[in-house]
Amino acid sequence: MGHQTIIVVPGQCVSHSCGYSPDGENMITIVSTNKEFINAHAEQFNYFRSLCRPALKVHRDPREFPKMLLDYISLNGDVCQKTLPLPTLSMPIELAKIFSKQTEDFLWKEAYQKVSSAITVFEEHLLTYKHIDISPLSSVKDIVAGRVPAASPYLPKNGYPVYTPETYIMHLKNILRLMDTYDNYTFIPMDMEIFQGYNLMVNDGGSALLSHGQKNLPMIMEFHRPEIVLSCKEHLMRIVDREGSSKAARERTKARLKTLISDLEKAIKTKGQ
Repeated sequence: MGHQTIIVVPGQCVSHSCGYSPDGENMITIVSTNKEFINAHAEQFNYFRSLCRPALKVHRDPREFPKMLLDYISLNGDVCQKTLPLPTLSMPIELAKIFSKQTEDFLWKEAYQKVSSAITVFEEHLLTYKHIDISPLSSVKDIVAGRVPAASPYLPKNGYPVYTPETYIMHLKNILRLMDTYDNYTFIPMDMEIFQGYNLMVNDGGSALLSHGQKNLPMIMEFHRPEIVLSCKEHLMRIVDREGSSKAARERTKARLKTLISDLEKAIKTKGQ
């Protein structure tokens, strides 16, 4: 069986390696900047990529994001997700309405209006399915300075809402309420320093969403192939196992959230003096 690897940088260069030995030895690699050679390999690469589309959909148009996320939310099944910043569905409906009013960006308004109705569905799911949120907690300094954007599938160049100490407290208190009300809901805080800047959302109903969170290049990759969804879930569960999901860890998380709420309340009082 032959082996080949194609790496294409459109318009700049192509690297094509091929060989026919089963152990991968005696490979030949050609690197070229010839435009015709690059275009021919780019066409071949796109053909190979088209064969992967049943397993992968790439969404680059932010107008697609709200509907895609709602489709994901509507699936039945356990959920485990890693998001930056705080996860959208864990906010209270009142906060979603506040964020909708704070932005002039149409897509954000649409997203938060739909989130308001999805939150009710989310809490109904918690009666039956497990939901794990993995997210870093922002510092009091960054929250007070207005440097923490609200959760959303993408960040436009301007016009997106940011947390204030008051709204961050609203969100933290709702996370505490969810943990106290639903045994199926787990929140796992991570340290910002070790948090890698990507969002990964996995629903056992058969969908995984991966986004890198770049401001000027929004993109969400959508996977439905069972083995890929399972691999994404296993990756997240390794984080859960490392960070801890026991009853003791759950109580430590609650204590950490309460401490941050207290620190933010102190910052509000200090600012008001």
